Amino acid sequence: MKCKLIIQDLALWTRLGVSKEERAVAQEVRVHLELHFDQKPTACDTDALTDTLCYAEICHALRTVSEGREFQTVEHLAESSLQILKRSLPATVHLKIQIHKLKPPIPGLLGGVIFEMNSEPTRA
Repeated sequence: MKCKLIIQDLALWTRLGVSKEERAVAQEVRVHLELHFDQKPTACDTDALTDTLCYAEICHALRTVSEGREFQTVEHLAESSLQILKRSLPATVHLKIQIHKLKPPIPGLLGGVIFEMNSEPTRA
């Protein structure tokens, strides 16, 4: 049975942009994260918090990455976010992340830009 946990539309603030002027002020980005499981989490049967992943901790880790430094590209923000999550999650979890830069400084670009990245599980 395949399962996934979705963290949808997490608002984060980060200094993101090519120019120093664009990075001078933190801007909002939105994160959509999917955690795919090859087997259903034990918590499905036990209802125990100790048998599941804490999405509050995952959100905190993402916030720490985004607020902890500056980024020139959404691609690097996505990669940095995946790397920090991979260190704390089970190796069999497959991650998919979308970083949505809401307001890039491009005239007429009303929907922003989204970069999506996948991380395959690393099997022991």
